[in-house]
Amino acid sequence: MRKTISKTSGAVLFKRYLWLVDIISTFGPITLKDISEKWVNSSLNDEQMKLPRETFIHHKEAVQTMFDIEILCNSRHQYYIDEDGSDFEKNGIRRWMINSLSINGIVNENKNIKNLILFEDSYINNLFVRKIIEAVNDKVMLKVMYQKFGSGEQEYSAQPLCLKIFRQRWYLVCKVKGRDGIFTLGLERINDISKTDINFKPDTSFDPDTYFENYFGITVDHNILPQLIEVHVSERQADYLRTKPLHNSQEEKGRSGDRVVFTYYVAPTYEFEMEILRYSKELQVVSPPEFRERISGVLRGILEGYGGE
Repeated sequence: MRKTISKTSGAVLFKRYLWLVDIISTFGPITLKDISEKWVNSSLNDEQMKLPRETFIHHKEAVQTMFDIEILCNSRHQYYIDEDGSDFEKNGIRRWMINSLSINGIVNENKNIKNLILFEDSYINNLFVRKIIEAVNDKVMLKVMYQKFGSGEQEYSAQPLCLKIFRQRWYLVCKVKGRDGIFTLGLERINDISKTDINFKPDTSFDPDTYFENYFGITVDHNILPQLIEVHVSERQADYLRTKPLHNSQEEKGRSGDRVVFTYYVAPTYEFEMEILRYSKELQVVSPPEFRERISGVLRGILEGYGGE
């Protein structure tokens, strides 16, 4: 019986930590008094009691220990999570973690609406992710059994460089022994992965942000150089691009007639081409002329496929 109580208590505490992260992330800077008032109205607080300062301090320290999220206090005695600081900006995984914990806390507090939140399925093999991260920390090579779509399984001796998430899919970015260049392997196409006892020397010249900076998605082709690309977008689609930029280099440059002008400094890879085509008639490539003609050629081919002229 004691073990059950211990487990239940641990689960309750964990939910409280999630709740605290959500409240401070959403409403911060916020005073302890306001936090306590929100705690009184929380569905996690069956007794509707205020949050004692000692309990708050304990939860605050536990959040930092468990999630590496520091809750700070300003001169007005308001608590906040520094989401604008340089360390936070550089560490996207912390932002992702806080967002995930915050949503988790909301769902835990409102279990009656769980079936009203529809999540997009995403592939992630937690064991593979753990092995990759351990290999990076231990500086050991990975044995990867990889199967490309439409081909047989291949064995790679891989030096892990980083993990990348793009559109709900996880990718291992690595160097492969005996091959030139850097490979991006989709985790859903990895049949098996294991750590070896072969050490590697970390590549200090590799920076993930710099490597992907001028490319869209996961495809990096150094034979395709980044260019300044101008597109004209319908007003309706422009609102979507303003709230969720197509690429980190996106800049709004004004208007051209009834269209909004955006520019991107990005390599016009096949992956970027497919993204442009996704917007259909809502987006028109203006320059460079070579990329515009490429897109036009694809559209003509599509039209011919449907019997058009």
